[in-house]
Amino acid sequence: MGEERIVRKMLFEDIEGLSNAFVEQGWPERKDILHKYFLEQEEGERQVLVALVGRFLAGYITVIPSANHGPFAGLYPELTDFNVFESFQRQGIGTALIEKAEQEALKYSDVVTLVVGLHKGRHSAYILKEDIFQMVLDFGLTMKPLPHMLLVKIVMT
Repeated sequence: MGEERIVRKMLFEDIEGLSNAFVEQGWPERKDILHKYFLEQEEGERQVLVALVGRFLAGYITVIPSANHGPFAGLYPELTDFNVFESFQRQGIGTALIEKAEQEALKYSDVVTLVVGLHKGRHSAYILKEDIFQMVLDFGLTMKPLPHMLLVKIVMT
């Protein structure tokens, strides 16, 4: 049997570990943004959900009760800043994170938006059918079919 997997709200002490995980995979550290997210979580402006595998931080996603920017601003909750660290990809961690985030977002609305970042040279997500949405991300996330309409806002980076 594998290690225990859980998804829970971010704790203050997770900031250092999450930031270090980015550095370990060659990305810049993120202490400042993670600290900002934690403060926003404390104020009820954002929820940060963290995935753990055993004692290791595997990734996170944030839920904003009402989108701040873009075409859905002020209308629907938004799932954003979604990361699964490389050593945990293709193990169902992303699916667990987004399903939990979806549950939380549905407390605000029956419509949820998802921000998808497209990096040059990489196609991160796409919609497969008009009425049944299935998101497939590079790190192996698959959800089928969603119980509600999912609107996608694409951000080019």
